Amino acid sequence: MFWINRLKTVIKTAEGNFGNDQRFFKGINLIASNTNTEGKSSCIEAIYYCLGLEEILGGRNDKALKPVFKSKIDYNGNTYVPIETNIYLEIQNDMSKIITINRNVEKQQEHNLIIKVYDGNIEETLEGKCNLSEYYIHSSGSATSQKGFHAFLEKFIGWKLPEVPTYDDKDRKLYLQTIFPAMFIEQKRGWSGLLNTIPNFGVKDVKRKVIEYILNLDIIENERLKIEQKIKEVEIKNKWTIIVNEMNSILKNKCCTIPNLYENPKVLDENNMKMLSIFKQEQKENIYIEKYIEQLETESDKLKQKDLKVGTNIEELQIELDNLKKDILQDEEILETQNKQIHLEEDEIKVIMSNLEIINKDLTNNKDLRKLKQLGALKNTNIINDICPTCNQKIKDCLLPQVNNFNVMSIEENIKHLQEQKNLLEYSINAHKDNIKKYNELAGVMKETIIKKRRIIRNIINDIYSTDTSIAETYVYKKVAIDNEIDELQKLITLIETYKKELLNLSKEWEKLLEARNKIPKDSFSENDNMKIKKLRDDFINFIKNYRYSSIDNLSEIEISKEKLLPSVYGFDLTADCSASDNIRVIWAFTLALLINSLALNGNHPNVLIIDEPDQQSIVAEDLYKFLEDLYKLNDKSQIILGITLKDEELKKFVNKLENINILLIEDKAMKPI
Repeated sequence: MFWINRLKTVIKTAEGNFGNDQRFFKGINLIASNTNTEGKSSCIEAIYYCLGLEEILGGRNDKALKPVFKSKIDYNGNTYVPIETNIYLEIQNDMSKIITINRNVEKQQEHNLIIKVYDGNIEETLEGKCNLSEYYIHSSGSATSQKGFHAFLEKFIGWKLPEVPTYDDKDRKLYLQTIFPAMFIEQKRGWSGLLNTIPNFGVKDVKRKVIEYILNLDIIENERLKIEQKIKEVEIKNKWTIIVNEMNSILKNKCCTIPNLYENPKVLDENNMKMLSIFKQEQKENIYIEKYIEQLETESDKLKQKDLKVGTNIEELQIELDNLKKDILQDEEILETQNKQIHLEEDEIKVIMSNLEIINKDLTNNKDLRKLKQLGALKNTNIINDICPTCNQKIKDCLLPQVNNFNVMSIEENIKHLQEQKNLLEYSINAHKDNIKKYNELAGVMKETIIKKRRIIRNIINDIYSTDTSIAETYVYKKVAIDNEIDELQKLITLIETYKKELLNLSKEWEKLLEARNKIPKDSFSENDNMKIKKLRDDFINFIKNYRYSSIDNLSEIEISKEKLLPSVYGFDLTADCSASDNIRVIWAFTLALLINSLALNGNHPNVLIIDEPDQQSIVAEDLYKFLEDLYKLNDKSQIILGITLKDEELKKFVNKLENINILLIEDKAMKPI
């Protein structure tokens, strides 16, 4: 938090220096004058300018400032031209650290983007006793970089501003310029509505984000956690998908599968992992891989004990050759059937896609017609009202005979029916695609089987035509092939186990993510948040009741909207349908309620209010006094700087009754010769 100690302005002209020097204290400080246009607002603008918050005024750099700082000074009937303006602002934080901010107003715009910070008060600064640091403003990085002024000011105040979502789908820091309109009410646009002077930085729900931060709601942290969890969720899902795809690819290469492999993250344990068994895909059935390996080992042992000479096995080789030829013919028939099924599925998809295209066109046409009717286009024409433009008889959107009472669907019913048909066709397309994938996998297995059998056939033929004493290459090939397959399947099991461990680790991360997600309230508002919002509502209603708000009769109907965190009634903005003077009362009450809430419930309010001319829209004097009394009750818990015109004796008397307030009376002009 921070407060303002002193403001000193020096404007150099060819005829001498002009300026002012004002000291502020905790509690109420009145920058007062007896009439308007004497420079109260100029003093307040100088504070904004030194803090780099002039965007609240509607512009940047000197464009936001009054002519007195940059182009002309009217004094005692004469006009003086400023050559250079130096503004010094002395501020102090709750760690008792005092600094002086110096910002110039010069003709060269780039100079206005530099802010000087001196390590000491204004007296020490002007005597050259302080260390100097220079920062930049209104440029990329000014809120985040080490040499950015707002990054420095944020740290000096003791804030840690959150990242908030923007309309360009990026996260950006909640800038200081968006927060201070909740506590700095400038004279012109500041009274047009709640937080209406927030500059547009593309932040989604910026007013809500500002109020969340000022009240220090848990929802800020909860939403940050939600974003982190969403990122973590995507990360886990991506990793899970990569692992599963790699497993499926490796398994497919070995004509294997894990039937119940989880495609999406799931909470698993060791027992679940044991159930993820590998099966070898055969023609008629899938065989558990361990059992399949046992069969291979048995076959390998038989071949090892077998007499491998051709003469001994000639009859067996001939029988095996005949059987393999028959098997290949059957396999090729099965493969051809699979390919035919694939072509049939592809043809089905083409037909469905054609129908889907027609339905999409009909759906678009019906939606366009609905929009035209909703917007009132052609509302006076007969055809849009289902009347024949020729005979003026009632017509229906149907080719059935008009004499019969057929129930023809309305546009809304048509749209609903077409949408249901579209959903059904899209589902059907996906189902056919799944079938194609399944048939392709089966065809792949069959092709691999045929290739292996043809190799064996070649070996058998070679063996049959060799000498009786030759070693049968068929059995040697079989033995080597079987041993190689056993070795490869063992490696496959080991590799899949490694992937299963990775899935188990990811599963544990997924479980932690789900547990963390369950701890966050569903609407992101904690019990503490709801308590703060209730207090904000109660304080606000008490204040507007005290200020005699009258645009609605039943003040108990007022709520603090959970969507916007602003006062609402029956779901509508409270200021949408209230009188101009009541709009001022709402701004008084809400501004004060935010400060009170922050003070009581450990919020992030800097405990400074700067309010320029609260007497707006011919407000009733008694209500203004009540507002000033509420500010006065804060004592030294915060700092209030009010720009106010003491336009009548009654207001002067009221102000003079207030004890221990700092009245900075401007009797002539705020900027006068030094």
